[in-house]
Amino acid sequence: MSGHNRRQIGRRTFYVSAVGALILDQVTKAVARSTLDFGEVVDIVPGLFYLRLTQNPGAAFGALGSWPPALILIGFIAVFAILGLRKERARSNLLAASLGLLLAGTLGNLIDRIRFGSVTDFLDFTATIYGRVFNWPTFNIADVAITAGVSFLVYYTLFVDKGTPEKKTAEVSRSNN
Repeated sequence: MSGHNRRQIGRRTFYVSAVGALILDQVTKAVARSTLDFGEVVDIVPGLFYLRLTQNPGAAFGALGSWPPALILIGFIAVFAILGLRKERARSNLLAASLGLLLAGTLGNLIDRIRFGSVTDFLDFTATIYGRVFNWPTFNIADVAITAGVSFLVYYTLFVDKGTPEKKTAEVSRSNN
């Protein structure tokens, strides 16, 4: 571990993933806002992947669109909860990365809500399969970070962090005897 304890490595992983994803999110949103017109569609992979600039006043899938102050408050609560979890629990690189990605995504969309009153979305997947059109709601890099962070957190919870704290304490006690 090159002279660093697990807590330091978890901290580094947390901040690298959080800062990296937040910068990527903010840069890509700025580029989208400066190069795309609202409603304009740019084919990247025709029939599958497009760039389409939209503003989402709501949460995921447009939910709670008429409550922007509530979404800002929820965003701040989420930021503080993630920071609290990182401080208490992030001794694993996987957990630290998942919390860092969650923080980046939350902050990225929170910055948009505060600056613009809505979230900038620009990534659009639409596929036509056997004549049926399947369209995923337009999203951004912050949404990708949140989805990846939740996925890593679920994986960590189900497959890495097995057992209750009491069970782990008992296992440590037995191994020390």
